[in-house]
Amino acid sequence: MRIRSFHLPLVKRPERSARQQADRWDIDIKSEEEKRREIEEQMTALTAPTTPLLLLPGRPKTIEKIEAAGITSLEQLAGMTPEQLMEIPGIGEKMVTKSTRQ
Repeated sequence: MRIRSFHLPLVKRPERSARQQADRWDIDIKSEEEKRREIEEQMTALTAPTTPLLLLPGRPKTIEKIEAAGITSLEQLAGMTPEQLMEIPGIGEKMVTKSTRQ
């Protein structure tokens, strides 16, 4: 049995910039300062005491709508603007106005 060898020609691919490569891999490039701030915010969120929404006076269905939007504590809810609250499905202007008066 005879084995033949052959060589494939090397094809040089065009160089890609770091940004093109990052876009291709969907990598988010952040500065050290941006990453530091992001980590500090995450650590603060982990260590900050939170009050569950169950302590919120109101209807259970309203609380379910708020939780479905990703808001899990009274502190998060208190930090939202009326416009942000009205973006939650099922939460209207009347409900927001009523809740801000209390």
